[in-house]
Amino acid sequence: MSRPFLIAAHDAKQIYLYIVNDQNAGCHNDPGFAAIGSGSTFSLPVLAAKRIHKGIGLDEAIYAAYEAKRISEEVGTVGRQTDMAILSVDQPARFFSAELIQELGTMYERRLALTKSDKNVIRRLIGT
Repeated sequence: MSRPFLIAAHDAKQIYLYIVNDQNAGCHNDPGFAAIGSGSTFSLPVLAAKRIHKGIGLDEAIYAAYEAKRISEEVGTVGRQTDMAILSVDQPARFFSAELIQELGTMYERRLALTKSDKNVIRRLIGT
C-alpha cells in the first residue's frame, strides 16, 4: 500500500485540495481543509471544530493548523518537530522562523491550561 499525499493546485478561480492514495483521488475543496497520515484522525476534528473555511484570516488559519498538528502528536506516531510555511502562487515558500513556531507553542500551551477562575467555577459547581 502506498502512502497518501496531499496536492494543492489552483486555476484563475480557486484553489483545489486533493488527497491521493492507492485507491482513489478525492477532492476536499469543501470544507476547505484536508489532512493525511496517522495524525489526521485527530487533526481533522480540530479543524472542523474551529470552523475553518476558505474565508478565514491567515492568522487564524496558521494557529488552527498549528493546534491541529500539536493535537495529532497524541497519536504517538506523529513527530514533535514542527515546520510550517506559507505557499503562494508565483512566490517562494515562506518558512516560519523558530521564534514564530515557539510563540505558537506558547499560545497553544496557554490555551490548554484552565485559569484559576475557571477552576474556581468548576469547584463551586461540583460543591467542593
